[in-house]
Amino acid sequence: MRGPVETSYEITIRPLTPLHVGSGDEALLGLDALYRRDGRLCIVDYEALPGDLASRLASKALQGLEALERELEALADNLPCRIITVAKARLPRGSTIRLPATDVVPGSTVKGYIRTAILYSLARHRSPVELRDMLAMGVNLRKVNQASMALEGMFFRAPRPERQGGFVDAFQQLLVSDPLSPPGGFEFGLDEIGVYKLPSLEKVASVNAIILRSGELRYHLSIMRPPALEARGFPREYYSRIMGVLSLLEQVDLLASLREFGCFNIKVEVEKVKNVRGLEAYAALLEEYRSRYCAENSRCVAARLGFMTGHHSKTILDLVKIVDPEFYKRVTSHLSRLYGRIWDDMTLKLVESLGAGLVGVGWCELCLREA
Repeated sequence: MRGPVETSYEITIRPLTPLHVGSGDEALLGLDALYRRDGRLCIVDYEALPGDLASRLASKALQGLEALERELEALADNLPCRIITVAKARLPRGSTIRLPATDVVPGSTVKGYIRTAILYSLARHRSPVELRDMLAMGVNLRKVNQASMALEGMFFRAPRPERQGGFVDAFQQLLVSDPLSPPGGFEFGLDEIGVYKLPSLEKVASVNAIILRSGELRYHLSIMRPPALEARGFPREYYSRIMGVLSLLEQVDLLASLREFGCFNIKVEVEKVKNVRGLEAYAALLEEYRSRYCAENSRCVAARLGFMTGHHSKTILDLVKIVDPEFYKRVTSHLSRLYGRIWDDMTLKLVESLGAGLVGVGWCELCLREA
């Protein structure tokens, strides 16, 4: 008998530029985050405090916040840390720092990126007329967080019979593990991720975050075989559509889709930075990525994951801009009204990278091989 798994892959991810996937938590410098005497930053693991230290800190807390902060500063070299990281500059006490996810880059983040890449690939190979019609029918700007749900449904979903209700989704057949080995051996850094106006490179906003600078993450990916559904148990109009959706990922060239989407994102970013003074090194780095990862014989591709990577890596809006510029204008006008600011491509999220100056956040190498 055939097993439930159709195809298995091993995915390896390595950051090319600083990368941050957030946990949703922030550390407060002076309480949750402390500088050690060697200049490194400790994100305190309060759950691992020995009993005597916990009692000592509790007694200081009763004396007030200032007494507790002084005690923590004195003990900084002896406290257990969730993360110890280099810090390029000392931030003032009370600064907030975004913390990374426990798994650094969770499997759910990787799966979400794969979904967007396949959506882009499938959409790109539709005729412009067909895709414009699909956009008109599948995007509802009145639904703030689900505007493109119907569009995704056209590619990935099929309704179950009315007596069952709901939908089947092609990506219920795709399983991506969290990182296979416990996070470790990584180089983290405390960095400022800035929002810069183009072309002046004026910094208009920034956040402090613990970012991943180097390391390797491995995942297991499985494409599951569709369940053996009995045709006679379904109305004909449902059965063929359901089985088509559940077998969709077997027919997709996963590596080609990831390469296509990654190279498109490189192209979009190159167009934004190629004539900006101060970003010459970043433009050259992107061209290096294009040369290295856009060849068809490469088993590794460029991907962009995580915080402050913009809509380019999380949606197919750049493809919409090419296929239907008028519809793109409607979407960006709606987003401008919704968020109370001009929604355009006139800013970049950048971080200092050793040896390359300012670079975009979240670029990584994603390698795929059959397991």
